[in-house]
Amino acid sequence: MIIITATVRIRAEHHEEALAFARRHVATSRLEEGCLSHRFFEDPEHDRTLVFFEEWQDQAAIDRHFAQPHSGEFVKAFRAWCEGGIALELHHVSNTNRIELGA
Repeated sequence: MIIITATVRIRAEHHEEALAFARRHVATSRLEEGCLSHRFFEDPEHDRTLVFFEEWQDQAAIDRHFAQPHSGEFVKAFRAWCEGGIALELHHVSNTNRIELGA
């Protein structure tokens, strides 16, 4: 499994537009083969900052994802709307253990 994390700070005048675009992008990406999860959050500590968290089956799935027209449109739009660029990291996971913590 490969986890992608991305952080981007959106200029104020594009914030609402970016949120709507991100919702559409996430929904479309979730339908792709090899996508295990795809979501984003607004960072509560950093104004207008979006954090994306994606889990992909393997590198081939990521390659297919980034080859999709909607992914190219997403990157182009967010580059134009952001302050300071997009910080993207790929985390290669060889083993996962799930632990449930009681209430």
